Amino acid sequence: MGRANLTRDQSIALLGLVVAIIGTLLTYLAFRSQGSDSSGAAELPKSSISRLTEPQESIAATPSPVRTRDPKVGFGIYHSGRMVLHHGTQVDLDAPQDDAQWRASLALYPRKDITFDNYSRGFLITALLSSTGVYDAGQDAPFEYRTCKYGPDYAEEISSKATREGRVICALTNENRLVAMRLVSVVKDEPDPTLTFDVTTFKLDTD
Repeated sequence: MGRANLTRDQSIALLGLVVAIIGTLLTYLAFRSQGSDSSGAAELPKSSISRLTEPQESIAATPSPVRTRDPKVGFGIYHSGRMVLHHGTQVDLDAPQDDAQWRASLALYPRKDITFDNYSRGFLITALLSSTGVYDAGQDAPFEYRTCKYGPDYAEEISSKATREGRVICALTNENRLVAMRLVSVVKDEPDPTLTFDVTTFKLDTD
């Protein structure tokens, strides 16, 4: 009897050992399978990883150009050239660069920016429109933008007997441009007295 019981105990122990081994094996296989699935799902292609880790190029908005005003020429030169004023001549100081005559005319209408009249006491330069004006900067004043920008208030007209070369006169046009005019020649003789100027009309910031 004892021998038979021992054999039965051994069989039970052996069976338990086999079951334990099988359980351990199944558990191992299950964990391995899960680990393989999760690592496969998380893995990214090398190209994707490099794109994520490489520094990305920043895209900056292109700033709008900012126009700065030079104290000598403002925002630039709109029209520059020689201008001859005959007695009674009207000129348009906003005339484009390709108009060397500055739209000069003797007609009363349409009115231009300024006109020149010669008389016994000197010369008279008159602003023809309510939105225009003139200013006598004086003899040998700097022939540049800031002379006309920072001068005193503009008037309806200026007159002077000092018609010497080198005198600088400023004007404000009906399109709100500033103009520097430097006297380079004076002819007082009748019947055709003339003043000849070097003229620069300066640009607006919107030109």
